[in-house]
Amino acid sequence: MRIPEGLRARLRGTWRPVFLVIAPVALLTVVAMVWLWPSGSSAPADDTHYVDGNVRTVLHAACTTDDEAAQAAGQQHCGTVVVRVTSGPDAGQEITTDVPSGPGAIQVREGEDVALLYLPDTPIGETYQIADHQRGSQLWVLLAAFALADKGTHGAAGRFDITALRTIKHRVEGAIRFLATLFRGASGR
Repeated sequence: MRIPEGLRARLRGTWRPVFLVIAPVALLTVVAMVWLWPSGSSAPADDTHYVDGNVRTVLHAACTTDDEAAQAAGQQHCGTVVVRVTSGPDAGQEITTDVPSGPGAIQVREGEDVALLYLPDTPIGETYQIADHQRGSQLWVLLAAFALADKGTHGAAGRFDITALRTIKHRVEGAIRFLATLFRGASGR
């Protein structure tokens, strides 16, 4: 197949500026990646772990107006939550923790599955804190939607690619964890 001369000249004129922009950016990316690559021990900086749980009871209480720390943090919900731990070192036990509060805090109801932040060496005595809802089934639905959308873009010749599904699932989970950490950090300031 022959490419017409006019099109060939336009392509030649397009590739040069594209190459002059992309090559330095790619090189800079590789240099920055090598420079910022973690070194030393691969141990995490903190000893935080997530475990699963199921909310048994939510006991709402009136927030006291004399609690200055709660007011400064924008605490609007007070009370305690009884959660049955379903994974981790205390699986099967029921624990009591505070109702999540503050900007961006989740609201929990009885029977919901939650992700608990497990802090074994915390100085304040609360080993568990509710971090987020357990989103396993929602992620699988989102994953299926991505797979169907991808299959639709390939027409009738599209194929079901389980590796791509796993990659998408891990990326979505990572993005959700990143956003949750980001919002927790912003609300903790």
